[in-house]
Formats: sequence, structure tokens, C-alpha cells
Amino acid sequence: TGDVLDTSRTRYDLDYYLRLAEEIAASGAHILAIKDMAGLLKPEAAHRLVTALGQTVDLPIHLHTHDSTGVGVATAARAALAGAAVVDGCIDALAGGTSQPSLRAIAAALQGTDRDTALDLEALQPLHDYWAAVRSVYGFLESGPVAPDAGAFLHQVPGGQFSNLKQQAQALGLGKRWPEVVHAYREADGLLGELIKVTPSSKAVGDFALFMVQNELTADNLLDRAPELNFPESVVGLLHGDLGRPPYGFPERLQAAVLKGASPLEDRPGAYLEPVNFAAVRSRILDIAEPGPSNPPPSDREVLSHILFPDVLRDFTIHRAEYGDTSVLDTPTFFHGLEPGDRITADIESGKTLIIRLVSVGEERADGTRPVLFELNGHAREVRVRDQAATVDAALRPKAESRDWMQVGASMPGKVVQLLVQAGESVHRGQRLLLVEAMKMETAVTAPRDAVVEELLVRQGDEVDGGDLLVRLGPVPQTEGV
Repeated sequence: TGDVLDTSRTRYDLDYYLRLAEEIAASGAHILAIKDMAGLLKPEAAHRLVTALGQTVDLPIHLHTHDSTGVGVATAARAALAGAAVVDGCIDALAGGTSQPSLRAIAAALQGTDRDTALDLEALQPLHDYWAAVRSVYGFLESGPVAPDAGAFLHQVPGGQFSNLKQQAQALGLGKRWPEVVHAYREADGLLGELIKVTPSSKAVGDFALFMVQNELTADNLLDRAPELNFPESVVGLLHGDLGRPPYGFPERLQAAVLKGASPLEDRPGAYLEPVNFAAVRSRILDIAEPGPSNPPPSDREVLSHILFPDVLRDFTIHRAEYGDTSVLDTPTFFHGLEPGDRITADIESGKTLIIRLVSVGEERADGTRPVLFELNGHAREVRVRDQAATVDAALRPKAESRDWMQVGASMPGKVVQLLVQAGESVHRGQRLLLVEAMKMETAVTAPRDAVVEELLVRQGDEVDGGDLLVRLGPVPQTEGV
């Protein structure tokens, strides 16, 4: 973060990194890593930083950078020549852009120097060829830039976040406003005080940027409109201190506006975590889908996965219970399916292979399904499969009137993942009413003032659009004096 070559930027200057390195070394570290999330470390900056660190601490130095800006190979080579013990690279077919710089290019750049890697470029050619073929199969999933973009020096979106942020923008209907999103990313980072942007802090900045574009917010009008806004949960948690505190703290006005009266944490956020009952978690996984041949009892790994990523594990468990172990399918079949006449094999266990041939797909029926005829090891089978492309008439939801505080609307499109109140319940200002999630960005819809919940217009699992009316509130009944 920052630029040690730019003397006008004093927050993350060379002295900051040297002091931090001394603290890390004093804590008993065995190695010092420089993580350059967005490819912002320029070659000369890398040389100065690594040289100064080597003179300050007696630790091997490891550089990890991305090639978003296109300077990755030069940066890695300069760091190596300055004394870095390790620099990360990636095989050519998967390198460049938001990935790491090319390993073989780094090796070639260092040939003939006293830091020659002795890597055999020709011996590595089969690895490049293999991964080039694999990448072509998964190419349709790529959403990152196809070439280096020095604009990353301006917006500073980390390489590991870039493609996810773009997919989030497209899912929220902001794909055509991508330039505004990356501009808002820079603005959001500035509002937050120029964070050290790496998972999960970078996600909070990205969620903030999408929220700003979706709601036509700028750095100039955000604080004025804050009382009426439901900020993304990641931003609320960040400013609450759930991810810890940056070395310079958070901007106080923004923190107060987002927290809406809640007090931020003053100590280690991990101290507030509830103890985990592993047996109870295992039971919750069993409640999602009963054990069976295609859904065995949850493993220790799945228990840990549920603790860390409950929604992801839930989706996986339901998928496996409904469809079985689809990992035995080859990649093109899994992603694109078969055409009539296609035949594949699937090894479902040691010594047991299924030979599957698709015969035909019938006409769509009134219930949105189609008959699918196929052969399984030569025996004819027919199943009815729901056509995901079948037209479904969706009822339009009423929109919330923004000037009427009793009409609470969705600030962003997404899916209602949890209802937190019931009709008739009294709520206080800032209380969470429900959670809406879109592309891993969760937003809590809160009460704008003390009120009574008169009506919930959505159910858990409903898809909603921005501005849709979710909850009707009413005034708190006045009690008569005695």
C-alpha cells in the first residue's frame, strides 16, 4: 500500500515499512513477506524497499506480487537483484494480468546475473502447454482483464479481487458502469482512510464501491445521506472493528455515520467470538440433507467448512444430496452438458465405470420439465428434468416510496437470506429487519426509527430488486398518561 518513491504520500512511506519490519522481527518471525496485492510495487520501489529491509532486519525476504499493471516481471527481477530470497511467479499460461508474473520470464530476466535461477526454460515447456489447454476449458469463466492495465495504479483494486468484483457488478446490473465502479473503489478507499487492502478488508472496500454506484453516492454526499442508508454488512463490520483496527484508526465521522450509534470495538475482535460446539455443527449439517449413498455423514473437513462458510457448505450439501457426486464428470460435461448422441464414461468408484449416452431431449411440458432419454451401460433410462430456461412469470413487487419512512425498501438487488423480525413486533431505530445477499455481499435492512412492523412483504429465499418494498412499518402506539 502506498508508494515509497512518492515523498508526498507519507502514510505508508519507507520508514513505516522499516518500523513494521522491526516489530515483526522482534515478535520472533522466521521470514518477512512483502505482499503486493494490486501490482503497485514499481521496480525501483522494490529495489529500495528490499535493500532497506535487508539492512534493517536479519530475515529472508519473500516478495509476492500480481501483474495487474504489467510491471511484475521487472519488479520481481529488481527485488531478486536487491537480495530477496524468494519471488513468486506463475507458469506462463496462467500468468500475467491479475495473476502473478511469468515464472519463466523472471528466470530469463535473471540469466547471466549473480541471481541466476538455473531453471531450465525448455524443461518447463510441457507445464505451460498443459495449463494452456486447461485454461481454454475454463476460459468462459474468466472475467479479469485480458491484458495488463496500468489503471490499477489509480484504482488500486487487488488482483485477487478484480474478477470477483466485476462479476458482482454484473450480477447487480452495474456491468456497463464498470468504470464508475473502479472510480468508486478509489473513492471508497479514500473515505475509509486508505486501507491496507487484502482479503477481507478489500472485499469491504469493493462492497462499499458497488453500494455507492448503486445508490448514486459520492464522497461529497455520502455523509449527508448516511442516516437513510443501509450500508453493506461488510462495511458495518469493518468500521465496527470486527476485522481489527488499522494502524491509524478509522475516520471518525464516517465510522459514526455507518454505525448509527453503536460503539466500535476497542480491543481484539476475536475475544468476542462464541465457542464452537462441533457436535452441534455436525448435527446442523445432517439437518440440511440426510446421510445416504450420495451424501455420507459429514467429515471433519465439512464441519470446519460449515463453521467458516456456512452458505457455501449448505449449497454443496444440497447439490450432492440431489445430484450425487458430480465431480466424477469431465469438465466440459459438467459445465455444458451433452448433445444427443454424445457418450461419456464416469468412474464412480474403483473398478466401477458408468457408460452414459444421451439419446434425446423431449419437448417442454406444461410444468416446465422435459423428458430426457439416455442409456446407462446400454440400458435405456428416462427421467424428467426441469428446464432452467423455461419462462416463469414473476409478479412485480411494489416499490418503496423513499420519502415515506414507513416504507422500507431494498437498497440493492439480491436474495432475502434471513428475516429477523415478525409482523406486530416493536423495533428500535437501527434494528436489523432482514438480510439481503447478492454475490456474497450481505446487506442488513434496518429500521429508520422506532416503529412497529405492520407487514413483511417478502419471505426467506425471495429475489428482490433495488427499491422493492420489503417491510411496512407503523408508528409506535402512544401510551396515555395516568
